[in-house]
Amino acid sequence: MEKLYNLAKGTVRLMITASEPERILNYCSQNGIDFWDASPKSDYCVCFSVSASDYPRIIEQNGKNGCEIRLISSKGGKNIAKAVKRRYALCIGFGLCVILLAISSLFIWQIDIIGNSAVSDGEIYRALEQQGVHSGTFWPKINTDEVKNAVLSSIKDIAWLSVNVSNSRVEIIVHERIKKPEIINSNQYAEINAKRSGIITNISVLEGTAVKAVGDTVLKGDMLISGVMDSQTGDKRLVHAMGTVEARTWYEMSAQCPLYETVKTEKKSTKTKYSLVIGKKRLKILSDSRNISAGCDKINKLRYLGVNGAFTLPVGILKLQCTEYETEIKAVDEAEAVARMKRTLLSQLEQSISDGTVSEKNFTVSKDENCLSVTLRAECVENIGAEND
Repeated sequence: MEKLYNLAKGTVRLMITASEPERILNYCSQNGIDFWDASPKSDYCVCFSVSASDYPRIIEQNGKNGCEIRLISSKGGKNIAKAVKRRYALCIGFGLCVILLAISSLFIWQIDIIGNSAVSDGEIYRALEQQGVHSGTFWPKINTDEVKNAVLSSIKDIAWLSVNVSNSRVEIIVHERIKKPEIINSNQYAEINAKRSGIITNISVLEGTAVKAVGDTVLKGDMLISGVMDSQTGDKRLVHAMGTVEARTWYEMSAQCPLYETVKTEKKSTKTKYSLVIGKKRLKILSDSRNISAGCDKINKLRYLGVNGAFTLPVGILKLQCTEYETEIKAVDEAEAVARMKRTLLSQLEQSISDGTVSEKNFTVSKDENCLSVTLRAECVENIGAEND
């Protein structure tokens, strides 16, 4: 700030040559003349800077006591005024740019969403747009509390929301709702049924009456633990059945993949198109005259002008880069394909038996003219009991 102030007032750089050049510095101190950046060039020469308004008082000492004062450079002050007079058109253009920048900062050109994972950006953008918050909105008319409450009421998975407006940038900070655990009503009647067929290996009853025994074969949907119990008075009473029933279960899963696939081989030339984006409109400013075929990789890059984290202008450059490629049909690596399908089948099996373990598994690989198949057969031990109201 001090440098800008000195530049506005105007500064001069002087060189003092004398037998005792420090006398000029003493003269400045005695007469209230501020100076800075004093540096000796030799035993009889010193350079320093003063304000342009103090220069006439110092130059009066030129020639006294063999002192020579020479002007080295002059910056700011009247020099700026002279430059402005010579380049008035440039200054007018600069002033218009400042005015347009100030006006554009009153509109929203960038919306950043932070903190969401379960709720998509698109869902939040749609909720904001319903409240009038989108690109090009005049932000001083936005009531952030109303926007926050409206979005919270429309998206139930959001527990808390913050809307921060900074010039042309809006930052949405999201805290998603944590789902509450399922609460079991111990007074409500329920029974445990089999969610999968198998042979029972162990039964542990916490509440209710077991209707199956170890070694029994059960089918999906069979009752395992009843919610009806005998009381000491001989009457029947209804309870919320609880317990685990472990059983041996069997799975069979298959996966297939073609023996031949279309792959990208040699990449050809790269074509680039540029477009000027103003608000929501796009204008082509530079493009490749060649046609862009369907067989190419496309990458879009849009960059708006502005200062990151401060403001964004409604003007940007859209770069579309297309790289052509050739394709050919190749035979797949069978060993790699089989290993990949085995990993996929094991992952599916682990998801199917979240409450259990795999005791034995076996893979079978088969092939015909066009397809490669892998079949997984597994024996597991898992809890097959599922609560049924």
